Amino acid sequence: MLLRFDAALAHACSLALVLASSVLLCSVASAQSSQGGSVPLSPVPAGETRDAQARFGALRASPSGDVVVTAEHVSLSCGESPGALATCNVEVRWTLSSPHAQTIQLYASSVGVEEALLRAGDVSSDAPSLAPLAVTAEAATPIEVVLTGHFSVRSASGTTDALDARHLVLATPREGPHANVLFTRAVARTFAAVPPSPTLEARFTDTSAPFTASALDTPLADTPITLDPTRVGERANVTIRLGREGGYPLRHGGPFLALGGTFDRGVRGRLGYEVGIDELVVVSVAADTDFENAVIVGALVEVATPSFIVPPSLSAGVGFAYRVRTNAGSSLPASSAGLRLELGAVFAVVGIIASFDYFPDDAAFTSSLLGRLSI
Repeated sequence: MLLRFDAALAHACSLALVLASSVLLCSVASAQSSQGGSVPLSPVPAGETRDAQARFGALRASPSGDVVVTAEHVSLSCGESPGALATCNVEVRWTLSSPHAQTIQLYASSVGVEEALLRAGDVSSDAPSLAPLAVTAEAATPIEVVLTGHFSVRSASGTTDALDARHLVLATPREGPHANVLFTRAVARTFAAVPPSPTLEARFTDTSAPFTASALDTPLADTPITLDPTRVGERANVTIRLGREGGYPLRHGGPFLALGGTFDRGVRGRLGYEVGIDELVVVSVAADTDFENAVIVGALVEVATPSFIVPPSLSAGVGFAYRVRTNAGSSLPASSAGLRLELGAVFAVVGIIASFDYFPDDAAFTSSLLGRLSI
């Protein structure tokens, strides 16, 4: 009896699930039919734009067909803001044209944009909104559609290269603080045509340090600039990069101290200073001492990988060493020039150095293993 009851209950639940699914599908179909077709959804930005802190644009029409987008223009006006890299007002203007009189349902997207508003003439709608903006178009009469709002962006810098891995405190940043925002162009599949490239402009006010803006490596200014259509191509998204000036190829690193020993000549200490060139090259000068017989002044050029802790920053370098005898009673030559090879691994500010010096004057080959600490 119990088994029959369980089977009946399971059968009833299955029927209820099927009925609920049918009702849901019918409701969606009915909603789409009432608007003359499916409601276009916002395009999903490509993976390369995941770090965008604000997204806006994506104008789309329903029903899709014969409406033409003749121009799209993005204007940013940014200033400093406490706790943020910048606060920007954004205005996107699209110019539309219809070959005949009709009512157009328009949608736009805004993510991370506050007080976003989509308007055309006296008609307006909050964006994003499930309710479309209904615009009445006259034949061959331009229609201007405007999306406005404001957003704040924080610094997204913090990329870690070889010099950053060694000198967390004193290293000159590889690039100025920056942030990315994303403009999504008018959705081509919902219009008869869209312009081959958008026009952009950016201005900065009330800033204590120089700001920059760029899109597709094209600097933006307060004069409208149309991006190169060959660079834009068929991409749906244009990343706009906002930031302070930076990106110096030659950067200060900081001092470092190393202590260890050689395999045949006792204790070895080292004091040096490092600078970086671009992302992977570290140049250093250092003075070594065995605290008894000689001082070795060396210069080294290393190629190093980026990292903080795991995995460590690994390096390999080559340079020269100049040894000066400090103990008159030593059997070493008074001075000697030689070759230095070096391998290293840095875990944040702590590292290990394997150094190999060769001095041809007395055919001396010295191998050292040092622990290092940098600031």
